[in-house]
Amino acid sequence: MDLPSGWASPPMLPPAPIRPIVGVACNRRMSPWPVAAAPLVLAVLTAPPLGRHLDALISDRPQPAWDRWVGPLEAALMRWVGDAGRPADSTMGYLLPLLVSNGLFGLVALVLLLLQPPWLNPLGFAGLRPDLALHTTVSFLTNTDQQHLVPETSLGNLSQLGVIQFLMFVSAATGLAVGFAVIRGFCGRPLGNLHRDLVRSLTRLLIPGSLLLALALLLCGVPMRSEEHTSELQSRQYLVCRLLLEKK
Repeated sequence: MDLPSGWASPPMLPPAPIRPIVGVACNRRMSPWPVAAAPLVLAVLTAPPLGRHLDALISDRPQPAWDRWVGPLEAALMRWVGDAGRPADSTMGYLLPLLVSNGLFGLVALVLLLLQPPWLNPLGFAGLRPDLALHTTVSFLTNTDQQHLVPETSLGNLSQLGVIQFLMFVSAATGLAVGFAVIRGFCGRPLGNLHRDLVRSLTRLLIPGSLLLALALLLCGVPMRSEEHTSELQSRQYLVCRLLLEKK
């Protein structure tokens, strides 16, 4: 491949050795069966306690430990929303708050993507095109999570946290809340309260589960960047990328 005038050919460094990641043995000859069996075993072991926890959430039974730790936070959020937590009298009584809350979530997300204010935007990313901002908002609001952009090169920290991450949590919580209402309806019980179900899905399931999973990934060293990615940039396939980086 001929290089542009004035550009020196970068030295081809030998690939760096792959060192074991903390907590994980990087053995490429490891049998795939243990890797495939581990998630299945974990799912079987966690299904009974998780099912009992979900049943307590659906039935709105007291959970002393959770009530002690997150109960005050849930009560404060319900007061901030202005909802007393009474069960809905009808299907529309449950559906209307769902539509209003998701409409507000989507509106705030759309404005953030369109404007991308300088706060928490150290690289100064400009706002997205209207069609791209609308597509991203609707996609994450409906828990589809399809995107036609790379957040790290298109969105500031505020947009990533206030739109992408926030909608990934509240959209999943909305799905759980609707699922709770459907199960209660099939059982002939009151549908419940949307805001209460939404808050409890976040504080008692999604956020704690995400923290536990993040801790497990950290202990396994998954977020760590291995030298293999660096050696890939030294290959001929990524020659143009390296030349652009060096020119910059």
